[in-house]
This record gives sequence, C-alpha cells and structure tokens, in this order.
Amino acid sequence: DGQGGVVSPASGPGAGFDLGVEIRTEPTLAVADADPTPRSTVPEVYTQIVNDLEAAVGIYQSLPGDVLEGSPFFVSEAAVQALLARVHLYQRNWGEADTRAQNAIDAAAASFGSQLASSADELTAIFDETQSNPEAIFTISTNPTTESAGINNAISAYTTLQWLAQLPTQDLIDLYEAGDARADAWYAPCFDEINNVEPTGCALVNDNGFELTKWSAELSPSQFADNYIHFRLAEMYLIQAEARLNEAGVGAAITRLNDLRTTRGASALDPTAFDFDAAYDAILDERRRELVAEGHRFFDLKRLGRDIRKAPETGREDIPFNSFRLLDDLPPNQLEVNPELVQNPGYN
Repeated sequence: DGQGGVVSPASGPGAGFDLGVEIRTEPTLAVADADPTPRSTVPEVYTQIVNDLEAAVGIYQSLPGDVLEGSPFFVSEAAVQALLARVHLYQRNWGEADTRAQNAIDAAAASFGSQLASSADELTAIFDETQSNPEAIFTISTNPTTESAGINNAISAYTTLQWLAQLPTQDLIDLYEAGDARADAWYAPCFDEINNVEPTGCALVNDNGFELTKWSAELSPSQFADNYIHFRLAEMYLIQAEARLNEAGVGAAITRLNDLRTTRGASALDPTAFDFDAAYDAILDERRRELVAEGHRFFDLKRLGRDIRKAPETGREDIPFNSFRLLDDLPPNQLEVNPELVQNPGYN
C-alpha cells in the first residue's frame, strides 16, 4: 500500500527488518493452487509494486477521453502517479519520486482543477465532504449509513465528533507560527457537539485545550464518518522537497518547501540558513504540520531510521526505530497452515 511497514526499504538506515510479503500474481482458483510459499524479498515486493503501477499508467494513458472518470473519487492516472511518487520516495529513488510527484500535480490540475489551498476556509474544505476538495488527487468516498458500522468497525476516517480522540500535544502546536492558516483551519477548542458541552481535561494535553478538527464529520445527521483523503497535492510538494534535497541540494529543497509554506501563510525559509541535516529536519517538521493525522509520521521516522519520538511533555522514552516491537508477530494459525513462513524476529 506504499506506506512501509513490513515492506520497508531493503537498504539504508530505514531498513529495519528485511521482511517481505508473499507475492502471488496468479489467482488461487482451487485448493491445489494454494501451495505454501515463502515471503518474497523486499526488493521483489517493490519491483512488483512499481511494475503494476507502471502498467496502470499505460492503461490510463491509452483510454479514450470519453471513458475516463473526471472525479477524484475514482482511481485515475493522477492517483497512480501519486502512489508511484510515494513508493519511489520510500525507495530513495529521488529523481523518479520528483518526476512522479510533478506528474501527479499536473494530472490532478488538468483532470480536477486541483491547486494548493491558501486560506483557512480552503484548508478546511480539503477534509469537509460537503465541500469540494481543492487539492484532490484521490479520495475514498464513505457512505456513513453503510460504512460506519458501530464506529470502531468503520472503514472511514475516525472523527472528532463527540469523542475528542485527536488531541494535539503542545509540542505539535508549537510548530506552527503566527499567520499559518493551517493552525486556524485544523485546530479549535475541544467541544462535544453531540451533547453541546465543553469537556474538561483537554488543557492537560495542550495549553489552549485544542483538538484537531481535520476529521470532524457532520453534526446533522450525526455521521461519525468522513471521507478518506488518500492523496492530495501538498504531499506531492513535500515529496519533491525531500527528493530535491537528496538530488539537487539544500537550495532546491528549501525553495520547493517555500512554495508550500508561503501558500499556507507561513514565512519563507532562507536556504542559506540550512545545511543538509537541518534542511531534512525542516522537511520532516513541515510534514508534521501538513500531514498530521493522515497516517504518515510513523512511517516517515521508520523509513529514515529515526527513533519513534515521544512528545517531551509525556516523559516517555523514544522507541528505537529497529525495535522488534514495531512489527507485529505472525498469528500462529498462519504459521501452522504455511510451513514456509518464518516468525518475525523477537517473537520466537
């Protein structure tokens, strides 16, 4: 799925565990086809992912225009290019990551009119299913009537409506500077909309008692479900900044980072004030500001070989990036039916 985990890069500081998954490219149509197989290697897994995505690009580019979907709620060439950009970033194929991200930006602009949001209202609209997402590349539409079964069993984004489940630490809040539209769009004082009360305790997590309101759903009718924004333009800009840092240097990276920052209302960074390591930290901080609660932070730290950082105010120790506890064990029933599988390190 392009998000790392078991299929983390096979080399470099983010390698962690050199574990792949079973690759099957033919359907299992009969019991005789379900022969036990070992895990493929990490390079084999990534090669299969890239080959499949490249084939998909070719298919989309050969389709007649009258059959192409003009909606980000369907997989499109823009979505495929975006996933290729993420995969190449994880594999440290910097030039390809940069190119594919630009392809996704261009395709989304041409197909959906997508462009970077600048105001707080536009930033709010990205995650508001009642409005048009200005940065859309690929969105998974959720029907709360049929796809929010019991909330905890939902396949939609988990929302802050009533539950106050997404409380930012002060460490995160402090990353935003005055004038950054993201702070105004995505954070607000905790409030229980269902019971119409202001809860207590939020100020124990951050000074102003803020909750993250990216995923807030609709009050009437109460849905407890939101669409899931799988790819959007801002991530592509961040991919390009990281890729250019490794390919072209600090100046190119900070310039691309500023394209995003200034659109958001944040100040432009001075490229001469950064060396390579400081620029990398700036990019990762920007990914925290921009992609909070979108499922990237853990994988960013893991792929770059950085310890899983705990907020200073928690008083808890960081978790080593290569701790075996970051990877679940394989269930015994899977090992029993497939003798070719080997238990993950640390669980034997």
